[in-house]
Amino acid sequence: MIKQCEIDKRASLFKMTIHPIAELQLPYSTTPLIKINADGHYTLFPGVTVICPVREEDATFWQSVYQALVDDPLLLRYFSPLPMGSYHMTAINVFTQANEGGQGWDRFLLEHRLFLQRLKASLDQRCLKPTLTIEKIVVSDVIQLYGHLPAAMRDAIVTLARDHNLEHKIPRVFHITLAYRYQTPSDERLQTITRHVSNRLQKLLQHHTDTWSLKPAGLYCFNDMTAFIPWEEQNA
Repeated sequence: MIKQCEIDKRASLFKMTIHPIAELQLPYSTTPLIKINADGHYTLFPGVTVICPVREEDATFWQSVYQALVDDPLLLRYFSPLPMGSYHMTAINVFTQANEGGQGWDRFLLEHRLFLQRLKASLDQRCLKPTLTIEKIVVSDVIQLYGHLPAAMRDAIVTLARDHNLEHKIPRVFHITLAYRYQTPSDERLQTITRHVSNRLQKLLQHHTDTWSLKPAGLYCFNDMTAFIPWEEQNA
């Protein structure tokens, strides 16, 4: 059984002090980008992020998680499951075109290439390998697995983010996103979907484990929510 933890309480203890990114020029964006459209198709939403993908050796479990979602006809009427290959825990939300790039996304990346190179070098040097303990299944405008990291790993991520003036971009709660909602169900149907999803995923976690090792934190770029590609200089 998943431990029922006070996620909000944990999150409140983990709030970060916002520091300005002094060395970065962040243009105001008026681009109305969205991650998913009303038909359930993932749309263009470019960005750069620090993530910890799930491991290939755990593919059997994560494929079962994916299958638990796509086998639910009611869920599919309102949510679009992400492909298993996209599953990851975000460590630091770095940049997105929606928030920073505006219409000049390519120029923005070019101007911040040195910053991204330094961030990638720090990640490669520190080789942070998180272990996420899943504590809660969330069904709202997304379907997510909430969890927590060992204190030492959390502190290491905070230190790395602080070194690059990104501390305020650490997620409030560490999580793995499984699906996004594209239509709004009635309260009754949302409760039904929540019950079905929670029961299926709880059974999988009970059968396997609620603690999962992840790949080392790395710098990745993306064009939408379905695929994350390791960032290299030529991607900037």
